[in-house]
Formats: sequence, structure tokens, C-alpha cells
Amino acid sequence: MAFEYTPDQLKAIKDRPAGNVLVSASAGSGKTRVLVDRIIDMVKNQHVDIDQLLVVTFTNAAAKEMRQRLQAALREEFNQAAEAEKGRLLTQIQKVAVADITTMDAYCQKLVGRYYYLLGIDPNFRILADDTEKQLLKDQVWGAVREDLYGNDEDGSFARLTENFSNDRSDDGLADLIYRLDEFANVTDDPDGWLNAVTDFYDLGGKPLYASEFYQKNFAPKIAEAFTKLKINHQYMIKLAQNGALDKDEKAFTDQLADIEALQKAVSNCTSFDDVRKSLTGFEFADLPRLNKPQGEQKQFHGQISAINQQTKKDFNAFCNKYFGMDEQANVDLMAAAKQRVAKLISAVKAFRTAYEATKHQRHLMEFIDIEQAAYRILNDDSPQARQVQAKLRDQYYEIMTDEYQDNNRLQDAILNKLAKEGGGNRFMVGDSKQSIYRFRLADPQMFISKQHTYSLADNDNELITLADNFRSTENVDNFINLIFEQIMDRQVGEIDYSDAKLQFGAKYYPKDVNADVSVLLYSPKKPLSEGEDLPAEQVMDADVGQVEIIAQKIRQMVDDHERIADGDGDRPVDYGDFAVISPTRGSQITMSSIFKDYGIPAEITGAKSYLKTTEIQVMLSLLSIIDNPYQDIPLVAVLRSPIVGLDENQLAYLRINQKTGNYYESVLKFYRDYPNAEPNKYAQAIYPLIDTLFKQLDHFKNVAKQDGLVALIWEIYNQTGYLDYVGGMPGGYQRQTNLHALYERAFDYEKNGFKGLFRFVLFIERMQARDDDLATAVPNTSDNMVHVMTIHGSKGLQFPIVFLNDIGKQFNQQDTMGRAVLNDHLGIGISYLDTTTREIQEPLQRQAVLDVTKNAGVSEEMRKLYVALTRAEQRLFLVGKVDPGKGGSRKPTLDLQSIVESWQSQTEESAILLPMAERNSAKSYLDWIGPAISRHPDVVKDYGDSRIVNLLADDPSRLSLEFYDNAKVAEGKKQSGRAAVDPRSWIDQQQAVESDSDVNLRQIKAIMNFRYPHQAATHTTAYQSVSEIKRLFDDPDNVQLGNYSLIDSDQLIKPGRYTQPSLATPKFISENGTHKPAPTEVGTATHLVLQQVDLHQQPTKATIVELIANLVKEGILEENVAGEINVDGILRFYASSLGAVVLANPETTYREVPFSLLMKAKNAFKDFDQNDDQPILIHGIIDGYVESEAGVVLFDYKTDRLTPKTTVDTIHERYDGQIRLYATAVDQILGRPVTKKYLYLLSSDQLVSVQ
Repeated sequence: MAFEYTPDQLKAIKDRPAGNVLVSASAGSGKTRVLVDRIIDMVKNQHVDIDQLLVVTFTNAAAKEMRQRLQAALREEFNQAAEAEKGRLLTQIQKVAVADITTMDAYCQKLVGRYYYLLGIDPNFRILADDTEKQLLKDQVWGAVREDLYGNDEDGSFARLTENFSNDRSDDGLADLIYRLDEFANVTDDPDGWLNAVTDFYDLGGKPLYASEFYQKNFAPKIAEAFTKLKINHQYMIKLAQNGALDKDEKAFTDQLADIEALQKAVSNCTSFDDVRKSLTGFEFADLPRLNKPQGEQKQFHGQISAINQQTKKDFNAFCNKYFGMDEQANVDLMAAAKQRVAKLISAVKAFRTAYEATKHQRHLMEFIDIEQAAYRILNDDSPQARQVQAKLRDQYYEIMTDEYQDNNRLQDAILNKLAKEGGGNRFMVGDSKQSIYRFRLADPQMFISKQHTYSLADNDNELITLADNFRSTENVDNFINLIFEQIMDRQVGEIDYSDAKLQFGAKYYPKDVNADVSVLLYSPKKPLSEGEDLPAEQVMDADVGQVEIIAQKIRQMVDDHERIADGDGDRPVDYGDFAVISPTRGSQITMSSIFKDYGIPAEITGAKSYLKTTEIQVMLSLLSIIDNPYQDIPLVAVLRSPIVGLDENQLAYLRINQKTGNYYESVLKFYRDYPNAEPNKYAQAIYPLIDTLFKQLDHFKNVAKQDGLVALIWEIYNQTGYLDYVGGMPGGYQRQTNLHALYERAFDYEKNGFKGLFRFVLFIERMQARDDDLATAVPNTSDNMVHVMTIHGSKGLQFPIVFLNDIGKQFNQQDTMGRAVLNDHLGIGISYLDTTTREIQEPLQRQAVLDVTKNAGVSEEMRKLYVALTRAEQRLFLVGKVDPGKGGSRKPTLDLQSIVESWQSQTEESAILLPMAERNSAKSYLDWIGPAISRHPDVVKDYGDSRIVNLLADDPSRLSLEFYDNAKVAEGKKQSGRAAVDPRSWIDQQQAVESDSDVNLRQIKAIMNFRYPHQAATHTTAYQSVSEIKRLFDDPDNVQLGNYSLIDSDQLIKPGRYTQPSLATPKFISENGTHKPAPTEVGTATHLVLQQVDLHQQPTKATIVELIANLVKEGILEENVAGEINVDGILRFYASSLGAVVLANPETTYREVPFSLLMKAKNAFKDFDQNDDQPILIHGIIDGYVESEAGVVLFDYKTDRLTPKTTVDTIHERYDGQIRLYATAVDQILGRPVTKKYLYLLSSDQLVSVQ
């Protein structure tokens, strides 16, 4: 059946106005299909070639999907086309692969790679994409810039700047702020202009504060909001007083409401900041009347009124202190001081940007944002060559199409505007501002929202097309989403007028009886639903566990009951892959993984929690910290308590008792030193071996860190402590080992990029932890039949039949509003000003302005995240969260459901669908919006709340259920699911004796249970051995036959879990810079090398040897300082010896540096192998040389050992006897003839030693 387009979809495909087109496409509206079909329409009906289009997508995956869809659609058109059209369509199909369907990063990279010469930049740049390398490079550059700024800080302004934004431990606060300002500037088309405007924000332009644009734009609306909130609270208190028949309360708050309205009028007539301040701060609230002889529920109502009244006073006083704490003159003086501080900050940012740019240029590096800036400069350059390129690019593109336009930043939009035709008219932008959730990446949804507003006006050539039909979700899910967002989202909060973008039900393919339940499930972790429901302490759950338990029970129940979901033209039983659990953050994912496992629910967790914050990594970082500096109490105790040492709390306390003052390391050290002479006791005897091992390991690890570097140190820690193996045996062991391997890889990257030092590495990792930068990348599971667990960001673009939105009561993350600096991409920066003389911290009004805008932007983004989460659901939707007792409900022993819903209702207006702006703006969680939004719904009012309210939602078409849970209800659900913990004693009592089955072969069972692997010895060694490992087989000089030797214990041969470097290190005598005095071993090795290179076809002379050495130096094989120490006369004496004469006499049959492999039976090497075991081992090595002659085979080996009084010729003979005889055995097998003579030649003393 042909796809039927809606009228709006047809407009998006066909319309080509004189101006640009903006398509506002709601969730599930088929925007990708529309985009593809518009391209097909242009190719087919407008005769536009694919390579005349620029299609920009948000991700590489989206670009790939777009190409695939386009090719599939073109092939379909090709199959149906007339023969005359097929040739052109075939060409278009072939062009798809090379068409500009790409991400913004990739397109800019292509642009810069092609037109680099316009900017005079190196085309062979490397993209700096690795976050680790980027951060380390920034730290390195900032370190140098900071030192310069300190060195030239004659007026002390930089020191004061540093103090303003850093703490007493480090100046990381200033560094992070500078990096962040650099990022904000980089996403604009004029970074320097943006930075300059940051300082200008603190200038009032010579006007009085009240008359300034700054005040009227940023603070006048806040006063109106405050009065609105005051009036709403008073109206609610009056209503409570009426319900409780509290006449005195009703009169008091009615009178006070009149006073508030009078105050608002007086403030509106003020003409100066100080007048407004005086009016607001001079207002006094009336006292709450005393309650005498309460009757019925009067005490309860009076208590609720009292709580609301206290909070109202507190909020209003906080508002006055926040905005009107100082008079006008004090504010103006503070602004001037803050402006100077900000100006110094901006100069430091510019110095960092200059130095960072120079460093990247020197290293031929470019970040993605650098490439975008370079692309913009190419398109904005005014040279004749550049104008020619710009014209060519503008003429090339018939249309520029942008998908997910709401996620673009201002720089990217500026680039696309430069590519568009002069005067515009060929941009086609698709997106949904309600799904803009990438503010942390500095996306600017205001661009979309602004165009959405201006394009809708009649007096322009641009066109706004709205795709409101949702082809994804059932009608009830659409209605519920509309119910929520009609009440919470408008231009003031959410930045979008939702009434213009309501979801329209378009998925008419669902059967009418489809189960489209929407449920709000709220869990009370503290208060029970009814009295007498106290649970044992071990069954009381925290909020995260309780919520996940509810989700697990629901999934388990639906799967076990084989509940059905719509699928195609029919239905089918629900499966695990139909569920998605979406959470605002990753915080509960570990809990979810554990509980789902308990319920037998397979889950795929997407976007795992940062591996840097896992327990095993924290332990490793603590160990690295004390290797660097053991005088750190917390890391030291963490290591002592960890499995690496294994002390318990009492043992840790015992160590501290030894020395109660000073740091903990001194206490441990005192115990360690005093133990040998102290009176023994059981604690000390148990602790000392563990501390002794730790101290020895610390010494060893310090040496490894100094000599071999960080990477070798981490692997040595894994080997020495066995920690890598230990975590493998813990729950989730494979993931834990993967995390430890990831730390190793991170260290490898750190050193690979030229950075050194244990202290700096630990500091770097701690900073990454603080910023939560190094997020583990989830590897999707190959099985589709798993519950999908993900964050809201991870769910964007996906859809699932049944969705659980978890943790709707979780507080929003407001980290970007904390600290001494708050940033906003439009206003700039608001700072807290530190007076370094008085140590007083003051907040200029600019900070409050930026804070308010940032908070509003944050709240708006959270609202859009909620929209994204809810619109993932196709058929059923569950919202799960924790609930607090509500206003006035905290005093009751049980959860007052009526009070909770009434407190939600108090945040609504009887005369408006939209919730009051003040209430929406002050929301701290999704539940703060969802609760009030559902509180007036008929399905809620019939069970809870005040049914006497004037209800504007009485006819709402959505259907929902509200259900409350407490610990007892969750525990009961767990019991019904068969997942409750069973008491071990009762379980044993329930067991019944089982009659033994006479048919069971007991001997067979015993044989299976006592099975022992027959080749146990083989598991303790390897089948591939080097000569150095196996040579002890031949250490007895009296054994001349291969079969007569002492056998080796296989347990002692190879250390289990050994680590080998992935490549051989360059010999020191080659890698050193040639300036040190070479060691004797280096000279010996070099002499060995020269001996292997001597030409045997002529008699060596001093001249030929010197020339050979000079060539080796020239080729970089030998360093000059080593070459100068080689004993040329000693080499000549070797060739003058009897062995040398044999070598020179047989140049063609003298073989040097001969590798070999020798296969022999393991039982002949290892004593614990069974004599009937014929398993072989392979021995490998390299023979220095042997000579084949008619007289026989002569084997020789060079040795660098020096003769000393303790090391005699006999000692060396004994040391290498076994190795030489092993070589002889190998040569025997290679040549098929025995070795007649064997020699060792001692290079240090020019001696020839015969081996018999």
C-alpha cells in the first residue's frame, strides 16, 4: 500500500518558497522520511543532481542511515521508472556514495583539506580528537602561560584573579574556568568579539541602575514573578482556612493579600532602584493567629497553613536579599571592581588561546572546533581567491539541508549561512526545539526558536511547516504527553509555546483495544502507607532500590503473565526486548543491574557509569597515590582496607593507637619499626606480615616507576598484588577487569603522548573524575531480547513498545550554577567577587542575572529532556519516582496521600490550564511538574485531592493511574514474584529426605566428583621455552649425553601471569645519546656485534676493523662513545687464535647468528611429568656460530663475562656448560652429524675456553 502523506508532510516535500524552509517536526512525525522524500522529489521532478545537495546530519550514524535510505528509495524509483529515466536515476544512485551527506565536522574537514592554502595552514595536520591528549596539552600550555602571568604580575592583579576562582589547595578552579570560556568563545563566529562583550556586560552605559537596560531586562520581570508566587500561596492558605473553618486565619491572609497587591502597585510606581529596595524590604508579614480550642481537623489545617506561611516568608526574604541586599551606590561600585577582575580574566583567556593555538600549530594539530573555525574563515575571507571559492561553493549547492537543526551551535549555523545563496532561499532545516537536549555541548536551541517565531510572521518569504502528527505512539500516550506539557511548557519556561506544537495522534494502525496504559508509580522510602507496617531493618530500602524493585516487579509480572502488545496487524506476547528503562542519569544503573539479575531479567545497560569512579579503579588510584607520596591518609587507609592488604577496621584502629598524633603513615611506620623489639600479641602478629609485604612492594613499585615508567608500573602492580585476578572473581568480575585494563590503556595513552610522571598522572585522573569526563563506551549486546537500560540522552532517536521513566523525583543537576563563576553563551559570565583585603565574597547583580538565565535555560532543557523521555513510548508508559510527604504532611506517622495531591493542586491556578510560571521555574525534579499537572486530572481527583476545585481538565481525553508504594508493598511484591530472601533455617526445615536411587552408579559419581586433570604438570609451564629458561637442564658438567640430566620442577620454571613487553626495547648502547661513559657490558655487546659483521673472506686487519666500526656508527647502529671503547686488538687476537684460524679457513661454511628450534619430550625436561606422557615442548634460541669442516663441526659462543677473583674460567665454564651442550644438540639435529668441538670465547680477556 502506498504511503499516505499528511498535508503538512506534502508541504515539507514539495514547497519551495522564495526564502528558507524550517520544519518543526514533533517526535514520531516521520521527519527523516520527509527529508529523504524531498531529496527524491528534487532528483525526480526538479532534475537536481545528488551532488548539488549538502545534507548535514548530527552524527555519522545518521549520515550512514540517510545514505542507505536514499539509495533504497532511489532503487525503488529506478525499478518503477520508464526506460528513458533509468539512466539518470542510475547515475544518481552511484553519486550517493560520494555526495555531501555528512556531519558538520566531516564537511568542514573536507573544506579545510581542499582550500587550506587560503589560510596558509599545513594541510597535513593531525586531528586532536583524543580527550586525554587534548586535556594534557591544555594543562601543559596553561602551566607555561600561568608562570608568565605570575612573572609579570607587577600589580598583583593575576594573583588576585587566581585567588578569586581557586581554593587553598590548587588553582585548578581558574584553569577550568579559562578552558570553559575558551570553549564558549570557540562556538561563536567571532570568538574575540564574544570575549570582549563579556567585560562590557558589567558596564551600565552611564545610566542609573533602575533606568539601565540591564535592570529592566533582567530584574523587573523577577519582581513580577515574586508577587505572583506570593499571591498564589496566599490564595491557597485562604482556601485551606475556608476548608478548615478557620475564620481568623482566613481574615488575616485576606487582609495580607490586599497589602501585597498594594505593595505591587507601589513598586510599579517607583523611579529608582533604592525606592524599589525600600518598598520591598520594608514590607512586614502579619503574624499567624493563634488557634484556641481546635475542633475536628482544624489543627491539621492550621498546621498546613503555618508551614506554607513560614516558607512564603522565607522565600520572599530570600528574594529581597538576593536582588536588593545592597543600595544602588554599593552595587555600582561592586560592578566596577568586578569589571576589572573580569577584564583580567579575559586577558588571561586570550593569552592561553594564543599559546594553545601556537602549540597546536607547532605540532601540526587541529581540534574539530579549530577545523570549523578554519572553515568559517575560508568562507569569510575577503581575498580575491577566497571570494572565487566562496562563489563556487554557493553556486554548487541547489539546497542546503540540515537535520536535527536544534542541536547546531552558532558557528555551525554561520558556516551554513555563508554557503547559502546570497540573500538566502536555499536552506531547508528540520528539527524539533522540544528535543534540544545538548546544551552541555553548547548547542543553541534559540536559533531554531527564533526562526520558528519569525518564519511564522506574514511579512517574510520564509516558510514554517509544523509536523505535529505522531505516528509512533498510541492515542493515550499522546494525550498524556499533551496533558503534561500543555500545563508546563511555554515561551517563559521551556522556551517553546507548546500550544502551537501539541502532538496529534497519527498512528491509526493500532487496534482500538490496544493496551495503552499510562501509570505514575510513586514510592515512599521513609513513611509507610498505613500504620503498623514496620519492616525488619534489613528489608527497609533506599529510594533507588525501591524504585528499581517496582520496575523489576512490573516487568517480571508482564513477562510471566504473557501480556500482549500490538505488533503489525495482530499482537504477540511481550518480550524483554520490548522494554526500555530510561533514567535522567547513570546513578542507579549499578543498582538496576544487580536487581534485574536477582529477578532473572536480562538487561543491556547502555552508557555505563564512568569506569574511573568504580571501586577497583579507586583502589588502584589510591595505591598509585601512596607510591608517589605515602603521607596521604585517605589513600593509604583505602589501600590498607582493600584486598591488596586486607586489614579490617579493628586492625586499622590498632595501628592508629600506636601513635595518635601526626599522619596515619607515621603510625604505620612506627608500628613497622617497633615490631621486632616489641612484646608480641595476636593483633601485631597478624598485621606485621601484611605491612611488611606492603612496604616491600611500595619500595619495588617506586623503583619500577622511576626506571620503567607508568605503564610498566601498573602492570607490575597487577602482577605483584594479584589484584587483576582478584577482581575477576568478584560479582561483575569481567567488567571490573575490563575497567582495570582501561586504566592501563589510559596510562599507555598518557605516556605515548609524551607526558611523564606518576604524580601528574594521578592528578590528571582525579580531574577527569571530578568532571566525569572519561565515560566508558558501552558495547551493545548481540541479543535483542534484553531490557534496554539507558539515559535520556542515550534514548534520543529510539522508540520502544513499553517505557519506564525511572527516578522522576531525582533532583536536577544544577552544577553549572554553582561555584564562583556562572557562564552563559549569550550574556557571558557572572562572577562572585572576592575582596582580597577583607576576604569578603560579594555577588554583583550581573552574576544574579547570568544565574537566573542559566537556571532558566537549565530548567527549560530539563523540560525538553522530559519530553524526549516520554515520547520514546509506543504503547505503554510508566513513570516511577520517589515522593516526599508534601506541605504539612511531614508531621504525620504515615504518608498522607490526600495531602500530597492537595499540595500539588495548590500549585495550579483555577482559571488557567498553564501552571504558574513561578512554580514551574522553581521545580527541582520532573515530579515537581508531573505532580501538579496530573493533580487536576479526573482519574486522580476521584481518588485523591480536593474534588471541589474548579477543574479545567474535567474533559481531558487521557487516561492514567496514580499508585503509591511503601517498603511493605514493595516487599510484598517481591515475595509474590518469588524473589524474597528466604531464611536459611526455615529453608532447611522445609526440605524433605530423598530416597536413594539404586540405579545410580556411586563409583561413577565419585569418579566425577574427584576427577583430577591427568596433565596437571603441563598447566604450570609453557610448551614454548627459550634457552635461558631451559638451560638448567644441562648444568651438570659431567653429563655429556642429552638424556642424563637433573629434571626441573615445572612449578618453578615459569612465573604464572608474567607480562612481556609488546616489542623489544632498543639496546641502551644504541638508544643513548652517546654522551655518557659506556658500561663494560655495553662495550662487550658492541664487540660481539662487530665480530658478527667481520668479512671472513679476507684476513682482518686493524684498518678493516676500524672501517667496519666507523660504518656501524654512520648507520646509527653504534654510538661514537661506545665505538671508541671497542678493543680492536682484541678482535684481531680472536682471529689469530686457533678457533679464529678455523673460522677464516672456512668462510663459506661458517654460520653466525643461527636461530634454531628444538622439539623434545616434556618428561625429559620436567620431573613431575608422567613417564608415559609424550607431550612435547619447543625450545628456541640463537647460536653465535659454528663451522662445518672436513675435520668436523666446531661450535663457538661469545661471552662478555669479566674474570675476577670470584669469577674464574672454571666458574664461567660451569655457568654455560648446559647452554653450550643444548646448542650442540640442536646443531646435531640440524646437520645430522655430531659436534666435535665446543668453545666459549671470553671477549673481556681474549681467552678461548674449550667445553667437553
